[in-house]
Amino acid sequence: RLAHKSSRDMQRASQKKRSVDVASLRSMEIGEAGRSAPKGHAVSSRGWSTGRIIAIIVGICIVLYVASRPTPPKSDSLAVRDPTNTTLTTVEVPPAIEAPAPPSRFSTPPPLDQYGSDEGSHSSFESFSGRFDADTIKNLWREGLHKANDYFHLTTTLKSSRLPIPVTTNEFGASLRNKRFKLVGQKGITLWVTARDVQKAHDFVVALESRLLNVHRLHTYRIESGHLSQGLNQNLRNTDVQERNRRGAEACALMADSGTVVIANLHSPSEAIREWVRRTHIVRGILFLEVYIDQSDNNAEDDPEKLSTPQPMIQTNAFEPPLSPDITVKAASQDIDGSIDRVVQQLLSLGVSAGQDVPKWYPLQTAPDGGFNWEAPKFSTYSKAAAGNFPKVVLSDVDFQWVQCIGEGWAAPLRGFMREGTLLQTLHFNSLLIDPNDLTGNAGFHEKATNFDDYSTLLQKGERVNMPIPVILPITERVKRAIGSSKSVSLVSPIGKIVAVITNPEIYPFRKEEMIARVFGGWDSQHPYIQKWMAAGNYLIGGEVELLERIRYSDGLDKYRLTPAEVRQVFKQRSADAVYAFQTRNPTHAGHAHLMQQAKKRLEKQGFRKPTLWLSPLGGWSKSDDVPLDVRIAQHVEVIEAGMLPESTVLSIWPSPMLYAGPTEVQWHAKSRRNAGARFFITGRDPAGIKRSKHAGGGDFYKGDHGRYVLQTSPGLGDMKILSFGKVFYDKKDQTMKPRDDSRKNDFLSISGSKMRAMARKGVKPCAGEIPDDWEDTLNCVPPGFMVPDGWQIMIEYYQNPNLAKWIPYSRPMGAPQLASEGKISEKGTFGKLDWQLHFQDRSGNKISPWHDIPLALDKDKAQANMVIEMPQSKLEILQMQKSIAFNPIAHSSSGKLAQYITLDIPEFNLGFLPQTWRNPTKNDTMGFVGDGSPVNVIEVGGNVHGSGTVVEVNILGFLTITSRKNNKADYFIIAIDRSVENQEFSSGRVLDLMEFLLGSKVYDVGGTDGEMLWADSNRTSMLFSNSEAIQIIQESHGHWNELSNGKAYGEGFYLSGGLKSVPPSPPKMEKKPKKAENKTDMQGPNGTPDQIPSEKPSKPPAKSYPKPVAKSLAKSSAVDDEALPAVDDGDAGAVLGALSEIEKQLGDVTSSDSDNTIANPAQAPPPPSKGKPPPPENEGEDSKEESGSDAAMDRVANLDEKLSETEEAYREIEHQLEKSQSSKDEGHSERSDSKGPAKMIQLDEREAGRRHDLGHDLGPSLRL
Repeated sequence: RLAHKSSRDMQRASQKKRSVDVASLRSMEIGEAGRSAPKGHAVSSRGWSTGRIIAIIVGICIVLYVASRPTPPKSDSLAVRDPTNTTLTTVEVPPAIEAPAPPSRFSTPPPLDQYGSDEGSHSSFESFSGRFDADTIKNLWREGLHKANDYFHLTTTLKSSRLPIPVTTNEFGASLRNKRFKLVGQKGITLWVTARDVQKAHDFVVALESRLLNVHRLHTYRIESGHLSQGLNQNLRNTDVQERNRRGAEACALMADSGTVVIANLHSPSEAIREWVRRTHIVRGILFLEVYIDQSDNNAEDDPEKLSTPQPMIQTNAFEPPLSPDITVKAASQDIDGSIDRVVQQLLSLGVSAGQDVPKWYPLQTAPDGGFNWEAPKFSTYSKAAAGNFPKVVLSDVDFQWVQCIGEGWAAPLRGFMREGTLLQTLHFNSLLIDPNDLTGNAGFHEKATNFDDYSTLLQKGERVNMPIPVILPITERVKRAIGSSKSVSLVSPIGKIVAVITNPEIYPFRKEEMIARVFGGWDSQHPYIQKWMAAGNYLIGGEVELLERIRYSDGLDKYRLTPAEVRQVFKQRSADAVYAFQTRNPTHAGHAHLMQQAKKRLEKQGFRKPTLWLSPLGGWSKSDDVPLDVRIAQHVEVIEAGMLPESTVLSIWPSPMLYAGPTEVQWHAKSRRNAGARFFITGRDPAGIKRSKHAGGGDFYKGDHGRYVLQTSPGLGDMKILSFGKVFYDKKDQTMKPRDDSRKNDFLSISGSKMRAMARKGVKPCAGEIPDDWEDTLNCVPPGFMVPDGWQIMIEYYQNPNLAKWIPYSRPMGAPQLASEGKISEKGTFGKLDWQLHFQDRSGNKISPWHDIPLALDKDKAQANMVIEMPQSKLEILQMQKSIAFNPIAHSSSGKLAQYITLDIPEFNLGFLPQTWRNPTKNDTMGFVGDGSPVNVIEVGGNVHGSGTVVEVNILGFLTITSRKNNKADYFIIAIDRSVENQEFSSGRVLDLMEFLLGSKVYDVGGTDGEMLWADSNRTSMLFSNSEAIQIIQESHGHWNELSNGKAYGEGFYLSGGLKSVPPSPPKMEKKPKKAENKTDMQGPNGTPDQIPSEKPSKPPAKSYPKPVAKSLAKSSAVDDEALPAVDDGDAGAVLGALSEIEKQLGDVTSSDSDNTIANPAQAPPPPSKGKPPPPENEGEDSKEESGSDAAMDRVANLDEKLSETEEAYREIEHQLEKSQSSKDEGHSERSDSKGPAKMIQLDEREAGRRHDLGHDLGPSLRL
C-alpha cells in the first residue's frame, strides 16, 4: 500500500511539474517565442534545446511536403465542427506515412481515484491538451482541417487542437445507432446550454423541454446541476467544476446515444471544459450543439483580455464567453419563444425529429411520403425501341395525367399504379403503411405482388401516410388477354407515343360499385367521374411505372408545369421559410385573394419571415362547365401582375385530374402538395364538391363544411398544417372581401360563381360609384375590386365565346399530324384542337373536295380503286372527312368541345374512305340494309404508313359488316391493300383483330355496344365477304353518290361540288313549348300532313339542277320548327316513309324519270301505318289513269309535287327527331355514329355483368386463334 501511495505521489508530482497553461502550450508549439507568457509561468530555456529545434525543423519540412501534394476532396474530410457528421472513420494513410496510435487513455479510461482530488481533476484536463507535433499536423491536414497559408484556420475550425483526434470508431456501433434512431423516429443530441446567469439558463431549458415534448413530441430529458449533485456527483466538492462537467458530459453522451434529446444546464465557465465536452460527443459520433444565452446586446462589458488571452484552467470562477457557439440567443432582444424557435429549427434541420439525415431544404419544406431519399422522376432503362415490343395499353386523358402524377412524384410513396393490396388499404383506411428505411424488412412492400395467403408481415409496425384516392389504370378483357404473362407493358399516350413502361404487372378485377361507394360515399349516375369508371374496362392493372421521357403537352403551358423537385428548387431560390399552397379550378377573384393574404398574415405572426404562396391551379381533367385551363392561367397571371397576390407568388400547374369526391379528395389535394414541399394548405368551404344531378335529387353532394373538417383530422398528413377559412362576402362599404359582420348584413353581398358567370356573359363593367340597391336582381355592374380589370376582360371573352376551338379545357397532349408526302394539301388551325382542318388542292392551288373531286377509279375486273387516307397507321387521333363543311376537309372528330382519340388499341392499319361513294340512308342495298349516310369506309392493311390526305391505289380483298338490327342499318368496311406492297396476302387471323377494333374503338359506331359482326356464310366460318361482293357494294354506293351529286337524292347539310356549294342545313332549333296532356293531337293536318309544319316557303337555294319536287322540299326545310313536332315513334317514320316512296314512284311514272326511287328490297319495306297516321296514297296511280291531256297531267304532277314536298318534310323532321333523340344517348360519338341495336351474333360488350367467356369459345372452334 505504501509503495502504491509513493508511486501515485510521484506521478502527481510529475504531472504538476508539467502543468502548463493551454495558451502557453499553444505559443510554445506554434513556435511564437516572442509571445509573452502569462503571469506566474515562465518558459523553460531547456525547451529550446538542439533536439527540440531539430524536431521543429523536421516538422516544418513535413508540412511543406504535404502542402506540395494535392489536397484531398472535401467529401473525404472530417468536419469535426459540423454537428451533422455523426460517423468517424479510420483515415486511410499511404504506406509511407503512419498514423500515430491513439493515446491509451481513450481505449482505457483512467481509474476513478485519479480524479479524487482537486489537483487530480486539474491534471486530467492538462493531460488532455497533449502535444501538437508534426504527425498531428499531417493527419489534420489530410482530414481537411487545415489550410496551408492560414495556420490559425485550424484553431477556428477545431478550437481545441490539443490532442490527436482518435479516428477509429466502432462501425458496428455506429450502424446500430443509426438504425436505432430510425426505429424510434428520432435522433439523439446533446444541447449544452451556457450562460453567465444560471437562472436565465434554467428558465430557458425548462421552456425548451416543454416545447419539444408537447409540440414536437420528441423524447426529451433535461439535466441540470441539481439533478446530479445528489447522485453521480455526490462525492465531489463544489469546486470540482471540471470533474462535475466531465461526469455530466459522459451521462449526456450515453443518453443521446440512446436517441434522447438531452438538454444540459451544467455550469461550465471555461472554454476548455466546453471544448472537451464537445470532443467527448464528436469522437463518438453523437450530435452536439452549444447554445449560448447572451444577456447583452454586445460584448463590450467583457474584458477584452479575457477574450484574447485564455486564462489558466485552474481559474474556474471567471466566466469565459464561448468563442463560437453553435447557437447564440440574445436574451435582451429576443423573447423566449423566438429563441426557442431558433433552436427547434436547428434541431429539425439536423434531422432530429426524422431519425435520419435530411436534405438541406428540410424543414423549410416538407418531406415526401416516400422518405428523404425519394427520387422522382425516375426514368426507365428501357429504350423506346425495346418498349415498342411490349404489349401496349392506350391511355386516356385521365390515365395519362395519372402517369404524370406517379412518374414525377406527386403520388409518393406510389411508384406505379396500385396493386390490389395497396388499393384495399386506400379504400378502407385512406392511407398506406410504408417502410421506406426497411426497418421491418418490408421496404418496397407496395411494389410486390399482392399475397392474400401470407400474413406474417411486420408492416403493421411501419409508418402510415395519407393516400385517400385510388390511383388505378382500367383495361379491357382484350388488353388483359394481350398482356398475358408479360413482365413489361408499354403505356401509350393519347397521341400514340410510348411514354412509360409498367414492370411486373398485376391484373385484377375492377370492383366498380364497391369502389364508388367507398370513394364517393354515394351514387349518382350523372356524376362525371363515376361515369368514367362505369364506362371503363372490367380489369385494373397495377405495377411500377418508369417514364421513358419527361411528360410534355406542347400546348403552350408547359412552362407552368414544374415537377415537385423543380418546385422545391424555386422555393429555395426565393429563400422561402414557409410554403403555403392554394388550389384553384376557377378564376381568382378578391375572395380568393383575401384567403391567401390572410394566410400570409397568419404565418408572419408565427414568426416566418418569408412565407411564399404557391398558386396551384388544377391542370388535369375537369367537367365540361369548368373554366378552361388556359383561361385560368392567363387570368392568374394578370392577378399576380396587378399586385392582388404577394409578389413572391409561385404559379405552377398541379397535374392531377379532378374526381369531385369531396372530403375524401381534398386530402389528396393537400397530400400531393406536401410531396412537393408545401408546409401549409389553404382550404375553404366545400372543397372538391359538386352538385347532385336532378336525377339524384339535386343539391350539394357533400356538406360544405365537411371537407375542411375532415382535412384537419385526416391521418398521415405528417407535419403539414391546414389553414382553414369560412365563406367570405363583399363589403360594400370598403369594397373588400371578408367574413360577414352579422350586425350589418345588408352591407354585404354574396357573389357566387353563377353570378360571376352571368355578369361575364353580359359583359358588364365595374360599378360607377355606389353599388345599386337592385344589384342582386340586375347584375348590371361588377362590384369594384372584385377582380382586376385585365383579368375580368379575359372572363368576358371566354363566357361570351365559350365554344371557341382555341380554348384548352385541361391538360391534353398535342401531337403533330402525319400528312401526305405527295399531293397538294394545306392546314388550317391547330392540330389537336377543333379548329384544325386539312384541305386538298389541285395543281393550281385551288381547293377541291376529296369526297367529290378525287375520282374513285374503280376497276371491277382487277378489283382496284382509289382510297383517301384519313387516319394514318399507329395514330390515335380520330380524323374524318367532314361532309358538311365547304370543300369537305379532314378534321378532328369531336365530343363536345374536345377532339376524340382512340382508347382501345393502336391501329396497325390505315383508315380512310372511297371517294365518290355514298351509302343512302333512305334505300336498302343489295344486302337488305340501309346506309349510314357516309362514304364507304376502307381499312388498308399493307403495313406502310400513309399520312392523312394521301390518295392510295389499293387492291380490294373483301369487306366486313357491322349491323344494328334495331334500325336495319349496316356499316361496311372494305379490306384493301396498297398495290405497291409486294406481299398482297391477308391472314385470316387478322379478321378477329379487325373485328374487335371496329366494335370497341368508337371510330365507327353504327352498332355501338349493341353492334354485331355479320357472318359471311350460313355456316359461320368466315366474317370476310369476298371481293366480288365488295365490288358490288362499291358500285351501288357510287351510284348513290351520283344521285346525291345530281340532286336526285337528299343529303342534309352536305357540301357538294359543282354549282351548289352547300345544301341547306338542318331545320333551325326552336325552344320547345310545354305540351298539355288534354291538348294532344296526332300528326295529321288538314291535308294529311303534319299540322305544325309552317305553310310559308322560303326562297330556294342557289343554282343547282334539282328536280322540282326535291328543290321545293329542300327550300322548305330551313323554316321547320324541329322541336314543335309531337313525339314520334318508328311507326310514324314508317308511315311517312311509305307515303314518300309511293309518291316518288308515281311522280317517276308521270315524268318518265330514269332515276329509281323505289325501295330496293320490298321485303324490307316499312310497316303499314298505325291508326291515326296518314296512310300512303296508294290510289294515286288509279286516279292518274282517268286524267287525259297535257293539262291534266301537269295538274296531277303539281298535285303530286305538293304532296311530295309535304311528305318529304314530315319524313325529314321525323328522322331528325329520331336522330336527335339517339344522339342525346350517344353523345361523344363521331360524325358517322348511329343508332345501336341488340347483339345477336357476337357480343363484345365489356360491361356485361355476370358472364365473361373467352372470345374464342364465343366464335366457335373454326375461328379460335
